[in-house]
Amino acid sequence: MERDGLKIIIVFSCITVLISVTAITIMAFYVKNILDNIEKMLDEAFTGNFTDKHYDEKRVSRLENKLVRFLLSNALSKKKLQSEREEIQKMVSDISHQTKTPVTNIILYTQLLEGLLDNEEQRKLARQILNQSGRLSFLMQLFVKISHLETGIVNVNPHLQPVSLLLEHIQEAYNGRAEQKNIHMSIETTNEKAVYDLKWTREAIGNIVDNAIKYTPSGGKINVYVKSFEIFLAIAVKDNGIGIGEEEQAAIFTRFYRSQDTVQNEGTGIGLYLARKIVSMENGYIKVKSEPGRGSEFFIYLKKL
Repeated sequence: MERDGLKIIIVFSCITVLISVTAITIMAFYVKNILDNIEKMLDEAFTGNFTDKHYDEKRVSRLENKLVRFLLSNALSKKKLQSEREEIQKMVSDISHQTKTPVTNIILYTQLLEGLLDNEEQRKLARQILNQSGRLSFLMQLFVKISHLETGIVNVNPHLQPVSLLLEHIQEAYNGRAEQKNIHMSIETTNEKAVYDLKWTREAIGNIVDNAIKYTPSGGKINVYVKSFEIFLAIAVKDNGIGIGEEEQAAIFTRFYRSQDTVQNEGTGIGLYLARKIVSMENGYIKVKSEPGRGSEFFIYLKKL
């Protein structure tokens, strides 16, 4: 009798173990199936190919169903964002086109008018119109560039190339302006290479050199040189101008920021903001070292590989 009871207990235990193993196997298969589906959904979402046509609500778990709805919502938001970006691109292009011709005509007519005027006071007023029209044209071009960069309309395409291309541009574009202000500008040569977009990086470094000329007094010096590190290459722009206080050094890279010490000078407060935006899109960064009355030194770090 005891043996029969023992046999029943053993058989019952075996059946219990078998049921447990079967249940665990089924649950593991179910969980694996859910995880495989989730991984597939995420892969499709990352590549921009996610749709709900492969996922029947009756056949997926609640977790999968929530993920499907989230990814569909995200895909719709992405399409809406792309559509809005295209609309902004069209609007910026229209504004640029519609305003370029009138401003160009104002400049042309003012130049003609100045040549026809006999009165010196009238010619002076015409020159003021000409100067302000040129400033307006410059501002419009600058705002269009910023709009293009911030909305992703224009892509910065950095690739490995000689840094000498940048330095040659700085020499050609700004040496004459420095000489007009009686500023000695030296640019060191180099055989180093870095990863950058030539067009946009010229814009970035040009803005920094332009500021150096603007805020360095007559008889001053500007030195542009290169320092090579293991991962980055730094293009340094050093001047002995008015300098920047430590409390302002972070603010100078924000849009429209103008120091109280420079408000009397012409400027927009956009040049350094645009420079940092461009360099950051190339996976680089900008640092500044400066003291009031002792000049400034900007370092533009570009990746070497």
